[in-house]
Amino acid sequence: MSALGCDQELQLGQRCELASDCPAPLGCVLGRCREECASAVDCASGEECLRDASGVLACSVAEDHCPCEDGLVCDGDRCRQPCSLSCAPGMQCAGEVCVRGSATSDAGTCASPCDPVARCGCDEGSRCGVIAGEIECYASTGTVSLEGACTSSAECAEGLGCHGGRCLEYCDASSDCELEDAYCGRESHAGVSALPEGVRLCTEECDPRTDEGCAEGSCSLAFGGDPEISTWCRPVGTTVIGEACERDQQCVAGALCTHVAALGGRACVAFCTVGETCAGGTTCVESARVRDLIIGTCPLPGS
Repeated sequence: MSALGCDQELQLGQRCELASDCPAPLGCVLGRCREECASAVDCASGEECLRDASGVLACSVAEDHCPCEDGLVCDGDRCRQPCSLSCAPGMQCAGEVCVRGSATSDAGTCASPCDPVARCGCDEGSRCGVIAGEIECYASTGTVSLEGACTSSAECAEGLGCHGGRCLEYCDASSDCELEDAYCGRESHAGVSALPEGVRLCTEECDPRTDEGCAEGSCSLAFGGDPEISTWCRPVGTTVIGEACERDQQCVAGALCTHVAALGGRACVAFCTVGETCAGGTTCVESARVRDLIIGTCPLPGS
């Protein structure tokens, strides 16, 4: 079966598994649909003639220079969502890719009012970022580096914003992130982000069940990013399991602030391994999947 299903043909540069995934004259070589070649002169300008392990020759593609996750395409040196998949709220189509505001592309006009990822659109001495939930230019000479402690974005170095008490990097896709194995996610407050639509932050790959991956804070879930569900290391609060909460940061380590139907509102619940018995005697149930992790939470007794 094609990577996109039986009724959709893959295009040049898209990921493939079988030779039949790619329409003629393309072939599936080195995991992508490619044009065959005998030497580099058969390929587009700037591309190479590659050889796979079985000796098959095929041209390199733009995606080789800007490796993007499935569903994203290379635009300059950035991975973006193609307009063909429809743009997310807060984004609009510019050419063939989705961008924020009124941008045309990396090589064109900057987004309106500014772009915190491309770091453009602001006068000298000002920086682009999220202030009080809106993208805007603000005066800043901040120097706090990536993951450093902060109380406002004005304290952070260029390209970083203060979210969850730390300076984090703005991004459009996970490939924009400096952190190794990072997600391009949306810092969440009980599943609701304080960021405007279309704005994302680089967040750590961590395990909510053990907090492994967090040098500081506690691992929790974030929603609405790349991928849709990701993880991030949040500040640790003091609200215990079973007590009411409004956002994850209020909960003790190892907990998620989520809606509990029996309580008619949100409460802190513990992360756990699916199938195990929880401290309150309930059985851990699946709540989310993040890459290869299956994350569970403990139902509150009586809920």
